[in-house]
Amino acid sequence: MAIHFCVLNNTWTRKKEYIFINQGSQEGTASSSYCETIRKWACDQKETILQFIRPDHCNAHGIRKGSATEATGNNTETALASVFHRGEWSLGVVLDIYWKFAQRGDQLLGRYLAGLDPDSAQFDILPPHFMFQMDNELVKQAMQLCFANILSDMESEGGNSSGNSYTPAVLYRCLPSLIYHEEAIRSKIAKRPDHPWKSLPIFQDLQLLKELKQIVTTDPTPEICETPTGAARNTKIFKAIDKMTIAFDEEKKARELQKQALQNMAQDLKEAVKEGFEEKALENGHLTFDNLSAILDTKLKVVVEDTRDNLNKAMDELKRSIQVEDGNKQGEEGTTNLVESEGTSTSTSSFKTYSHGKPRVYFVPKRYDLPKSTSLSSAFRLFVNGDLGNQEMLNDEVISLPVRPFYFWDAHMIPSVLWRKYKSGWLKILKMMMTSSELDELKALIEKQEGPIPNTAFVDYYNKGLVFVHSQVEYIKKINNWEKWCVTSWSKNINYQVIQRRGTEADKARLPPETRHNKKHPVKRSRKPKISQPYSL
Repeated sequence: MAIHFCVLNNTWTRKKEYIFINQGSQEGTASSSYCETIRKWACDQKETILQFIRPDHCNAHGIRKGSATEATGNNTETALASVFHRGEWSLGVVLDIYWKFAQRGDQLLGRYLAGLDPDSAQFDILPPHFMFQMDNELVKQAMQLCFANILSDMESEGGNSSGNSYTPAVLYRCLPSLIYHEEAIRSKIAKRPDHPWKSLPIFQDLQLLKELKQIVTTDPTPEICETPTGAARNTKIFKAIDKMTIAFDEEKKARELQKQALQNMAQDLKEAVKEGFEEKALENGHLTFDNLSAILDTKLKVVVEDTRDNLNKAMDELKRSIQVEDGNKQGEEGTTNLVESEGTSTSTSSFKTYSHGKPRVYFVPKRYDLPKSTSLSSAFRLFVNGDLGNQEMLNDEVISLPVRPFYFWDAHMIPSVLWRKYKSGWLKILKMMMTSSELDELKALIEKQEGPIPNTAFVDYYNKGLVFVHSQVEYIKKINNWEKWCVTSWSKNINYQVIQRRGTEADKARLPPETRHNKKHPVKRSRKPKISQPYSL
């Protein structure tokens, strides 16, 4: 839900009346889209599904029925009334008159649906939550970074926009889960280079994310989240059993150590007596086998340490002399190698470059790709601050591979395929925003390379750039739902020929002279659609 709100925030406007569906949507539209998505997924994963269920039993309703079966097929006190209400099933008059909605039963059911194990001592774990109220400075920064548009709409309507005065409180409760599970979420994102969640603002501000992790907890917090709700009765029994098991294991280890100590006592006594005789013989000037061995071992240890130090120094010099050549050689085997490693991932003062197996380096790792369906604000953030939170999977391990601001990208330092995608879909609108005289200060800040632009300043610069675009291409504001455009749609709609066809007279007057680059092609060209292979997470 937190991710849903982060994505929704980019296209939120005051015209909104609903959170999960758009204004004017017909009843059943969301359901049909959901069922169609499930159908496509089932077709892609047909071979795997066949191992568990019959194909004709696989449908969108199976998720609801499966959840009900899981919740009621155990020995805990799941309330059937809660299951019926959650699944929106009805038993007619019986359910309406005699079975009422029970809050505690629904809370218990919520824990099942969250994936918690009812036969575990951790079934009553508290949800991730902030240790401070919403007036905390860090919490305010996080809420503004992720939900600024939604919150501003609530405030402008006196906290009662569309009857959703509870929305800020819901956002306050959702966001900690996103922060707490950040590593697990990013491990999924790292498997897909063009994952759309990669551009979420919270994953780009690494310093703020690090500080937020210090104030998010699952432990009881007075006046915020103290007592678990919906815990099963047998959870207390499981907790007691866990304590008894831990105490038993500790006692067993202590007994093993005591037994081992008794066994070693006789041997230790023999060694002590032997050492006493050896010391006495050495004092009297008598040379024994053990004394001679000890003297030779000491001398040999000194020689070995000196030799090791000299070899290490020689190896360090050799590594420094062939570092770049060795990186290029490894890159030819299909890996991405870091050539420059100065600076940190939270600062752009010193950037990293990567070798892709050729005698040259690039600004991006080998598998790097632009995130899909990126909003204009998220694209502008990457243009200004870079993709500092970029991570990739390497040998089943997530590694951090930060990318410098897209402002510095050029055709020579970006792989050709990625550069063409960026140039055709992103660069046009971003360059237009940066031509605003209001953003001259921002250009200077980016070129100083002193670190990412703070969120408050970024929002101000972004709004100025957006106002400039609207002043140059006025017809855009007359189009419905232009706020929902992704960055590629923006670049498409400020195209020379599109403005010629749809723009106002003022828009056309501002166009540059026609050249061979922007001249309309005399013959309509057709292109075969590119079939993309689905990613498996």
